[in-house]
Amino acid sequence: MNMLNSPKLINTSTTNRRPQPPADRVVTNTLISKTLRSDTTTRAWQALQAKQVDPPNASPSFFLLLSLGPGLDGYNGNLHGGMLGIIIDQATSMCAIGAAGPTAATAEMTLRYKKRSPLPSMVLCRSVVTKWEGRKLWLRGTIEDGAGTVFCEADSVFVTRNEEKL
Repeated sequence: MNMLNSPKLINTSTTNRRPQPPADRVVTNTLISKTLRSDTTTRAWQALQAKQVDPPNASPSFFLLLSLGPGLDGYNGNLHGGMLGIIIDQATSMCAIGAAGPTAATAEMTLRYKKRSPLPSMVLCRSVVTKWEGRKLWLRGTIEDGAGTVFCEADSVFVTRNEEKL
């Protein structure tokens, strides 16, 4: 089934891909919203979030569909490894924020590069919360071609702000 039409997923926007405020206002996450938003870098970006499932405490999941251009070349027509890290961190961050709220932040991320990712290409990034204890969330993320080839995997730990210490 086409992910964009799946009744189990919600098309969602991510704030870092929306048009930015005027230059006299503070702009955040310009790496995603400006630098990596062009016809030669990240050409299209669609975020999808899994609808609430039964049971209510099921692991939250998040997906990014990306059209990547030749401007992200790291070597010989392949996506730069650092860009794989940026993409997977963005997807796991959105998943963690969706699960735990806006104070969730990356504390640790381990990447495993599996295969070269050719450019230009469409990629699918999947992320899911695998464990949650107190202020810590553990997430797993993958970047793949959507047909079974995995380019990169990541395990991440996120923490939420301790409101009692503020």
